[in-house]
Amino acid sequence: MHRKPEIAIVGLGRWGRVLLKELVQQTSVSMCHSRGSVETIDWLQTNYPTITFTDSYENILTNARIDAVVLATPPATHIELAKKAVLAGKNVFVEKPMGESVEDAISLASLADARGKQLAVGYVFTHHPIFAYLHSIINKNTIRSISCTWHKWGSFETSAVTNLLCHDISLFHMFGFTTLEAVTHTQEKRLTETDVLTTIFTDATGVQCSSFINRASEEIKQKKVEIQTDTYLYTWIHETLHVKDMATNETTTVVVPNLQQSAVSLEIQDFISACTHNQKPKVDGWFAVSVLRALDALPKKSSL
Repeated sequence: MHRKPEIAIVGLGRWGRVLLKELVQQTSVSMCHSRGSVETIDWLQTNYPTITFTDSYENILTNARIDAVVLATPPATHIELAKKAVLAGKNVFVEKPMGESVEDAISLASLADARGKQLAVGYVFTHHPIFAYLHSIINKNTIRSISCTWHKWGSFETSAVTNLLCHDISLFHMFGFTTLEAVTHTQEKRLTETDVLTTIFTDATGVQCSSFINRASEEIKQKKVEIQTDTYLYTWIHETLHVKDMATNETTTVVVPNLQQSAVSLEIQDFISACTHNQKPKVDGWFAVSVLRALDALPKKSSL
C-alpha cells in the first residue's frame, strides 16, 4: 500500500480524543466505535460529523475500506481487540501497555508478524523531539546514569506501574538498556496503593536507570529526565533541554529541531508511514514485549 491508510478508531475517552485530533490532520478517519454513551456520540457528531459511529466492532473488522485500527481502550481489552483486527487484515496501533501479561503480548506480536501486519504501541515519550535529539547525539557507551522524575495529579483508575512506570522503562530501552534488574522498587500509598513509585534499575553494563513517580503530587505537573554522560549532564523538562558541561560547570539551553511538532503528532505520523510503506514502526510489538518483561520482573512490591 502506497497511499495513506483509512483508519477506524476504537475508544473515545480522554486519550482517544487526543489521538483522533491528530489522526484527522494526517489521514482519513471514517469510522469510530466506543461504548456508545450519548455524550460520546453527541461529541463525535458535533466535532467530526463525517466520521461514522458504529456500536459494533465487527462493522469495522468487516469493512474492506479500513486499513488500520487505532485502539484507545482499557488495557484489559487490548489483546483481544488487536488480535481480531490483525486476523481481519488490519494494521494496528494500540495504546500502552500492549497487554496485561508477557505471554499475551508475545502471542499478539507473533500473530502480527505471521500475518504481515504492522503493530505499533503508544509509548509517546519515545517520539518527543527532545528525546529523538538526545537519542541521536548521545553515545550509549558514554552514559553513566539516566533518571526520570514525574510529578502529576491523576490517572488513579489504573496501576501507576503499568500506566506510568512503563513510560520510563520505554526510554531506558530505547537507549539500549534492555537488561535491567530492579534493585529497588517501592510503592507508597496516597489515594491508591501505587501512587508514589521509586524504582532503581541496574543494567548489565553497570548503568543506573532510576524512576521516581508521584501521581498524587501537589507540586506543579512536571516530568524531568536527566542523562549523565562522561562529559555532560542533559536535563529535559517539558519542552526545554539544558546541557551542563561537567568540566566548566557552564549550562546552556539547546534549540532542539522539530519542537513545533508534538510527540503525539510524530507518533501518529510514524504509524501512518509504517502502514503506507509496510515497514516496522519505531515502537513495535516486540519493543512493547520487552517493556512488559521489565515490569514483570519487578520485585514483589514493598509498600510504605
